[in-house]
Amino acid sequence: MNKEPRARTVGRDAVMNKDPRARTVGRDAVMNKEPRARAGGSVSDKPGGRSSGRPPRPKANARAVAFNILHDVTQLGSYASLALDGRLRVSSLIPEDRALVTRLIYGAIEEWALLDYRVDKYLTEPDHVAPAARDLLRLGAYQILFLDRVPDSAAVNETVALAQQFPAALPYAGMINHALRRLSEDKGAPVVWPSDPLVALSIQTSWPEWALRKLSNAYGPGEMERVAKLRAEGTGVTVRFNPLATDADTFERRMDERGWEWSEGLIPGSYYIAKGLDDISGNPDYRAGRFSVEGTASMLAAEAVGAGRGMRILDACAAPGGKTAFMSERMSQSGRVYALDKYPRRVEMIRAQAARLLLDNIKPIECDASSVNREWIDWFDAALVDAPCTGLGVAIDKPDIRYRLSRDALDSLAVVQRGILDACASYVKPGGTLVYSTCSILPEENARRIESFLSTHGDYTLDRSPMRGFVPGEFGLQLLPRFIGGEKPIWLEGFFIAKMIRSAGARRSHA
Repeated sequence: MNKEPRARTVGRDAVMNKDPRARTVGRDAVMNKEPRARAGGSVSDKPGGRSSGRPPRPKANARAVAFNILHDVTQLGSYASLALDGRLRVSSLIPEDRALVTRLIYGAIEEWALLDYRVDKYLTEPDHVAPAARDLLRLGAYQILFLDRVPDSAAVNETVALAQQFPAALPYAGMINHALRRLSEDKGAPVVWPSDPLVALSIQTSWPEWALRKLSNAYGPGEMERVAKLRAEGTGVTVRFNPLATDADTFERRMDERGWEWSEGLIPGSYYIAKGLDDISGNPDYRAGRFSVEGTASMLAAEAVGAGRGMRILDACAAPGGKTAFMSERMSQSGRVYALDKYPRRVEMIRAQAARLLLDNIKPIECDASSVNREWIDWFDAALVDAPCTGLGVAIDKPDIRYRLSRDALDSLAVVQRGILDACASYVKPGGTLVYSTCSILPEENARRIESFLSTHGDYTLDRSPMRGFVPGEFGLQLLPRFIGGEKPIWLEGFFIAKMIRSAGARRSHA
């Protein structure tokens, strides 16, 4: 029987887009949308800030590159990691300037609400500032408030110079000069915050107020505040060596030779790199397929599937392929992992991941996982639904999630999550395993989703067996972002994992 979905064929050649700073090589977290990584455009030569598709006229420097990347993110909807990687790849910046660009981009996005609040007091009409000018104000303010090694005078002068060079920001050059100089003069003075503590915390941490309220209701105000104040600096990188390309002893020697500060990870074959691994996509061992980058919680989700030799496994929301690769490696090049994504470019990312790691038992397929393929009913030994979600569990590493997230997204995501989970539930053989996971920390996307699913799918039960020492709750395992361990702690991102078993006597003739 032909089990393949009737999907368009996708070409073989692909280049993976990787975040040079990111710990996880994960799916884009917000909504089930194709990310718009338009890193090749630039701020227009005309007022209004539209992308002209031409490189900027001024000679490239670190702050000009950062300005264009921030424009890509705030105005074009690009993901920060993809826009940063794309711009840096074609730049001629020296390593020190590339590091500055990375710091500026992630800092300006991570602290955007705080930066706006501190600057707006010096603006006559803060709600009527053009997007290009707002981006420059954030870049300048971040340098003044957070970068001790950058003199305030340099931060102000360089930012104003950029405004004068880009016509979209030129009319605001005087305003930018005034606001940043006043900020520099007053930065040591006490800040007057809103009287409502939650509103103040929302500004101080650049988390949406509605999201903080949900976290407070779910975990208590203390845990909500702890999560909101977390920052990516110092959280390190988690990697996993590829058993087809190296072994543990050899890989550990390579890490020592490269000067990485490492310790063994929670998952066998994984390592937590506290310092030393910066430019992941340019690392020769990474490019040669000797290791993958994947967060510990993400690997826990893939491990819960129980992949083994000869199995037929579905990875329903697979791009860019980290969990797919994990399961494939556990199958010793036997069986098959069917890795789905609805967007051609993301399917190519899965294909590129498999090719880099020499994994031949991965079959990337372009299709919508929420659309039922009746030929797959009762056909898979196991299925993993790593569902589209808000991504708030990994917002520490991907701060643009907090920047672009809206409360309305939850309702749209609920429909997508339910559709994919229902479809994939019908594909699992009786006695097989269905794992649902997200990189979210909101109960609506996690425990409540599984509670609703189990109430309508009597042939499934939750497996509450411990996962590497973590014991699931009534409807699954909820992990909050934190460091775990003793003398050498490792970083654990926020994640939810629910492992369910389909009863052996179950059988469906239709979905």
